[in-house]
Amino acid sequence: MTADALTLRIAGHPLDQIAVRLGYPDADAAAEAVHTEIGRTRYGLMPEAYALHLLRLDTIADALAARDPQDQPDRAARLARRVQHQRLTALASLADRLQRADSGRQTRGHA
Repeated sequence: MTADALTLRIAGHPLDQIAVRLGYPDADAAAEAVHTEIGRTRYGLMPEAYALHLLRLDTIADALAARDPQDQPDRAARLARRVQHQRLTALASLADRLQRADSGRQTRGHA
Protein backbone atom coordinates (compact mmCIF):
# COMPACT_ATOMS: atom_id res chain seq x y z
CA MET A 1 0.00 0.00 0.00
CA THR A 2 2.88 2.41 0.69
CA ALA A 3 4.10 2.47 -2.92
CA ASP A 4 0.64 3.67 -3.95
CA ALA A 5 0.79 6.38 -1.28
CA LEU A 6 4.11 7.63 -2.61
CA THR A 7 2.88 7.57 -6.21
CA LEU A 8 -0.13 9.65 -5.22
CA ARG A 9 2.04 12.05 -3.21
CA ILE A 10 4.44 12.48 -6.13
CA ALA A 11 1.41 13.29 -8.27
CA GLY A 12 0.58 16.09 -5.80
CA HIS A 13 -2.31 14.59 -3.86
CA PRO A 14 -2.72 15.94 -0.31
CA LEU A 15 -2.19 13.48 2.53
CA ASP A 16 -5.82 13.58 3.67
CA GLN A 17 -6.98 12.54 0.19
CA ILE A 18 -4.36 9.78 0.08
CA ALA A 19 -5.64 8.50 3.42
CA VAL A 20 -9.24 8.37 2.21
CA ARG A 21 -8.35 6.87 -1.15
CA LEU A 22 -6.11 4.12 0.23
CA GLY A 23 -7.99 3.42 3.46
CA TYR A 24 -5.52 4.82 5.99
CA PRO A 25 -7.09 5.93 9.27
CA ASP A 26 -5.90 9.53 8.86
CA ALA A 27 -3.45 11.85 7.10
CA ASP A 28 -0.73 11.05 9.64
CA ALA A 29 -0.86 7.36 8.70
CA ALA A 30 -0.68 8.28 5.02
CA ALA A 31 2.30 10.56 5.77
CA GLU A 32 4.05 7.69 7.54
CA ALA A 33 3.43 5.43 4.53
CA VAL A 34 4.88 8.06 2.18
CA HIS A 35 7.86 8.58 4.51
CA THR A 36 8.53 4.83 4.68
CA GLU A 37 8.47 4.46 0.91
CA ILE A 38 10.71 7.50 0.39
CA GLY A 39 13.16 5.78 2.74
CA ARG A 40 13.40 2.95 0.21
CA THR A 41 14.41 5.28 -2.61
CA ARG A 42 17.83 6.71 -3.37
CA TYR A 43 16.59 9.94 -1.78
CA GLY A 44 15.77 8.33 1.55
CA LEU A 45 18.33 10.29 3.56
CA MET A 46 17.15 13.68 2.32
CA PRO A 47 14.52 15.91 3.87
CA GLU A 48 11.14 14.82 2.55
CA ALA A 49 10.38 17.98 0.56
CA TYR A 50 13.62 17.59 -1.41
CA ALA A 51 13.03 13.87 -1.91
CA LEU A 52 9.52 14.46 -3.26
CA HIS A 53 10.73 17.20 -5.59
CA LEU A 54 13.49 14.98 -6.98
CA LEU A 55 11.12 12.04 -7.33
CA ARG A 56 8.75 14.28 -9.31
CA LEU A 57 11.63 15.32 -11.54
CA ASP A 58 12.53 11.64 -12.01
CA THR A 59 8.95 10.95 -13.09
CA ILE A 60 9.14 13.72 -15.68
CA ALA A 61 12.54 12.54 -16.91
CA ASP A 62 11.25 8.97 -17.24
CA ALA A 63 8.25 10.17 -19.24
CA LEU A 64 10.51 12.19 -21.53
CA ALA A 65 12.84 9.21 -22.06
CA ALA A 66 9.89 7.01 -23.01
CA ARG A 67 8.72 9.41 -25.73
CA ASP A 68 9.23 8.82 -29.40
CA PRO A 69 12.45 10.74 -30.23
CA GLN A 70 10.85 11.97 -33.44
CA ASP A 71 7.91 13.50 -31.56
CA GLN A 72 8.83 17.16 -31.05
CA PRO A 73 12.55 16.52 -30.45
CA ASP A 74 13.37 20.19 -29.76
CA ARG A 75 10.64 20.46 -27.14
CA ALA A 76 11.69 17.20 -25.50
CA ALA A 77 15.32 18.33 -25.37
CA ARG A 78 14.28 21.66 -23.83
CA LEU A 79 12.19 19.91 -21.20
CA ALA A 80 15.01 17.48 -20.41
CA ARG A 81 17.39 20.43 -19.88
CA ARG A 82 14.86 22.12 -17.57
CA VAL A 83 14.46 18.94 -15.54
CA GLN A 84 18.23 18.58 -15.24
CA HIS A 85 18.59 22.24 -14.24
CA GLN A 86 15.90 21.89 -11.58
CA ARG A 87 17.57 18.72 -10.26
CA LEU A 88 20.92 20.51 -9.98
CA THR A 89 19.25 23.51 -8.32
CA ALA A 90 17.52 21.31 -5.74
CA LEU A 91 20.70 19.40 -4.96
CA ALA A 92 22.73 22.63 -4.68
CA SER A 93 20.12 24.06 -2.34
CA LEU A 94 20.23 20.94 -0.18
CA ALA A 95 24.05 20.98 -0.14
CA ASP A 96 23.98 24.64 0.93
CA ARG A 97 21.47 23.88 3.66
CA LEU A 98 23.56 20.99 4.97
CA GLN A 99 26.76 23.05 4.85
CA ARG A 100 25.12 25.87 6.83
CA ALA A 101 23.82 23.38 9.40
CA ASP A 102 27.26 21.80 9.72
CA SER A 103 28.90 25.20 9.99
CA GLY A 104 26.46 26.16 12.74
CA ARG A 105 27.28 23.00 14.70
CA GLN A 106 31.01 23.68 14.40
CA THR A 107 30.53 27.28 15.51
CA ARG A 108 28.67 26.11 18.62
CA GLY A 109 31.44 23.61 19.37
CA HIS A 110 29.59 20.45 18.40
CA ALA A 111 32.09 19.28 15.79
